Amino acid sequence: VFKKGMPIARSVNLTQLRGYDELIHKLDQLFEFGGQLISSQKNWLLAYTDYEEDIMLVGDDPWE
Repeated sequence: VFKKGMPIARSVNLTQLRGYDELIHKLDQLFEFGGQLISSQKNWLLAYTDYEEDIMLVGDDPWE
């Protein structure tokens, strides 16, 4: 996982998580957001690149 503007990446084992809520909490901790990713007034978007190189927002696809 990369945070824009941060030169160091982090690894997350998705098999240990049960859904997007747990992933968001884990990323909030790993990157020391102090609850900003969990807050209803977020200033961040969580996105990923899928196998077709499309940029997707976290939660657009079912967890499983």
